[in-house]
Parts: sequence; structure tokens; C-alpha cells
Amino acid sequence: MTNHHTDWANCNLLRGMTSHHTDWANCNLLRGMTNHHTDWANCNLLRGMTNHHTDWANCNLLRGMTSHHTDWANCNLLRGMTNHHTDWANCNLLRGMTNHHTDWANCNLLRGMNSHHMDWANRNLLLLQSHGMTRQWMNLLLLH
Repeated sequence: MTNHHTDWANCNLLRGMTSHHTDWANCNLLRGMTNHHTDWANCNLLRGMTNHHTDWANCNLLRGMTSHHTDWANCNLLRGMTNHHTDWANCNLLRGMTNHHTDWANCNLLRGMNSHHMDWANRNLLLLQSHGMTRQWMNLLLLH
């Protein structure tokens, strides 16, 4: 999730999301990334991933990054998920992450979102399908 101004791998923003202190495999957060019945707005995982400089609730960036039942544009979940070097509201980075046919695994978008144990840029971890989870996803995230 980088542009030339921001190296998310070195960004304090994702610490905790990507350090050895956080086990995404056991987290319910990712369930809604492939299941259109999960309401991310009810997930507490990303609460506090905010700073006081950016209001993602007013950002059009994540429009379309929604399930049938969740409107991320109105969700406070990602409020302030940025740092002072990047204005995500003006960023085209996430365009294309908003339809059922985008293959995150082949997308450069998430480069740098790696932890000690996962290189997200090189995994098929975020392969999205329009319906349900892939077996690969479930195996990788141990959600089954």
C-alpha cells in the first residue's frame, strides 16, 4: 500500500497489524474481506488505527471496497489510517480494489504490508473472489 511518498513497511501506522504481536490468522477481521455478510464496521480490530490528521470517514477512497451489507465510506473503522506524508483522499491507489474481479495477489498495492512471518506482496493471501473464501485463503489464515 505504497506510493512514492510512503513506505508502509517502515510506517508506524501498521505496527501491530504486521508485527509479531498480532496474529492475523486468528483475527475475525479478515473474514469480511471475502464474505459479503460480514460487517467490518462491527470489528474492533482496526479501532485506534487512527491519528488525528485524517478522517477516512469522509474519504471516497474506499467506496466500492464494500460487501453488500457494509458501506466502508460511512464506516469509522479506518478513520485516520494514514500518516502525515500521504493524503489518501487524493490517492488513486485503491482504485480497482473495488470490484469482484480484482486479484490482490497480483496487485502491487500491498507491498510493504509485511510482518516477520508474512510477505504479503508475494502471497496469494488477499486473493478476492466475489463469493466466499477460497480454500487457499482459509488454509493460509487458519480460519477453517
